[in-house]
Amino acid sequence: ALAALTSGDQTLVERGLNHLGGRLLHQESLYGETGTAALYVAALLANSDSQPSLNPTWRIYQRPLRANLLAWLAGVAEVVSDKEEQAAHQHGVVGWETLATVQEVRALRPAMYQAVAGCLDDPDPMVAEAALGAAVPLLDDPALVHLRPVLAPRVRHELAISAERGWRFVAIRGLRAWGEDTTALAAHAEVAEYEQWL
Repeated sequence: ALAALTSGDQTLVERGLNHLGGRLLHQESLYGETGTAALYVAALLANSDSQPSLNPTWRIYQRPLRANLLAWLAGVAEVVSDKEEQAAHQHGVVGWETLATVQEVRALRPAMYQAVAGCLDDPDPMVAEAALGAAVPLLDDPALVHLRPVLAPRVRHELAISAERGWRFVAIRGLRAWGEDTTALAAHAEVAEYEQWL
């Protein structure tokens, strides 16, 4: 399924993406193979030899293939984020952070970030935006926290005004977690309204 991602065949690539989303990150749950798949996807994005097959002229889910892969990495990183750990504790889940799958994926965050960072200045704006969206939860890693002040202006001025609501939410929640004031941002009220119904 993962090899299909570089097949160049749109049907096979879509099947590979569905495997990532349906079998390895289903309903925001991690599985035994999720970490390995995340490392594989990160390696694909970082490997210059993979770029021709990751830049087809067609799109899936209205996104370029690399943007889809970055969005999947963002989802994986979000599942092991500090926010999710806090939510687990609030719901009385004891030892969530000691789960093997959580520990494995958290240990991979620096490697995942290397691949994501290489896409931050991509000429395709959708790819660059997805990379920025993936970077936000990855910067919860203690080895990457020092990069928050570097990326905060871009998160504020680019991601928080994204046409995609999901990226706007990532931006506001990330900036708030980093101690940034988001009240002047249009998406701040949007996120607050959404959260009151959760």
